[in-house]
Amino acid sequence: MQTKMLLQTRHLSLQFGGLKAVDDVSIDVPQGQIRGLIGPNGAGKTTLINSISGAIQCTSGEIVFDGVNIEKMAPHLISALGMSRSFQHVQIFGDRSVRDNVLIGMHRQLKIGLLAQLLGTPHARRLELEAKEKADILLRRFELLEDAERPASLLPYGMLKRLDLARALAAKPKLLLLDEPTSGMSEEEALTAIKMLKSIVREEGMTLLVIEHNMRVMMQLADFISVLHLGRVITQGTPEQVTQDPIAIEAYLGEEVADA
Repeated sequence: MQTKMLLQTRHLSLQFGGLKAVDDVSIDVPQGQIRGLIGPNGAGKTTLINSISGAIQCTSGEIVFDGVNIEKMAPHLISALGMSRSFQHVQIFGDRSVRDNVLIGMHRQLKIGLLAQLLGTPHARRLELEAKEKADILLRRFELLEDAERPASLLPYGMLKRLDLARALAAKPKLLLLDEPTSGMSEEEALTAIKMLKSIVREEGMTLLVIEHNMRVMMQLADFISVLHLGRVITQGTPEQVTQDPIAIEAYLGEEVADA
């Protein structure tokens, strides 16, 4: 059976004045794949994700998500199709509890009418209880359940990053875009968080498109890696193939990675 392509870009370009931040990028991301994006600063990685999520409209080319052309769509409409985005910097509601942050992440799944919420109908109470149980399952998987009632602002940074991942996964997106999910974490924290993330993603059959500078993390996480340089995809392959690729080594990785 042929694997379904969940995300496809075709000759995607984005230009700011005379600068091509994204230059003729064509990628295919199959459903269920964890696709990594690597490259030096200024390679166009975040701009590419911004284009895919609708934050910036491309200058030319096509973006097809789950069979729908989305290159001219607004971000909230793309999100409604099942795409979610997490940013490099933690975006957490610090005055809300850890659990509440995850519940906020799954708000699109909660089909509770406003009147039902205000009246506290049995149906609304049941759905809210089910949501709390699902949130606690995610918190347990990210080793945050003991802190569920704490204000999120009291968590140390590494735990905040795990909470940010849990909140992103709570929406159960078809495609999750992650921009440096382990930035600011220690090596041990990063590898632990990625192990947790990958386990849940595999179980749920989600698809990820991930920017990550930590190559040890990327080697553990990604099924397939695309290397960007000056806005173009210069090579791609499995993590093992990319770390041995002379083009990737010269543009970004350095000889020490290939020899590691």
